[in-house]
Amino acid sequence: MKNKIFLVLFLFLIFFNYLIYTNEINNPDEDFELLDIVLRLESREITNPQDLVALIDFESFGTIPTNVSYKIIISDKDSELYFEEGNILVETRNVLRKTFDDLILEKGDYNFQLRVSYGDNLSEEFNTSFEVMKSFEPFSKRFKDFIFNKSFIIIFSLLIIFLLIFYILRKLMRDRK
Repeated sequence: MKNKIFLVLFLFLIFFNYLIYTNEINNPDEDFELLDIVLRLESREITNPQDLVALIDFESFGTIPTNVSYKIIISDKDSELYFEEGNILVETRNVLRKTFDDLILEKGDYNFQLRVSYGDNLSEEFNTSFEVMKSFEPFSKRFKDFIFNKSFIIIFSLLIIFLLIFYILRKLMRDRK
């Protein structure tokens, strides 16, 4: 019984492979476009917008070169802040490195969106978030901000009170002797 099951499975696999093989033989001239697209940001936490670098990796698995149209959109939660359109021809693999030297962004969270279209109405959309953190400031400005901060005033006041109490206790101890 086991041998018959294996024989039937074996014959089925041979027949199935034959169907696949003959289908590919009947359409040898049919070209197609197929892409694998990967969007990466070098860092998702940056201190100023010039540090924002996007790497867009296009890899073609098709039989012909692919003309790709892309749109890059950078937005915050309220509005679109940056827009760029472009085209690129991908034969086997192409990496697009985008920098944003003229971009002005305040501290906050942002969305990086990539819209890609190619072939016969094929399109993909990628979204990733990034954060612009407080940029490095000179020590003098940070020190000034710290001095005028409420927590510094409270700590300084507590230190003065502690020193006064220490002075009074020390004076009382001297008077007793």
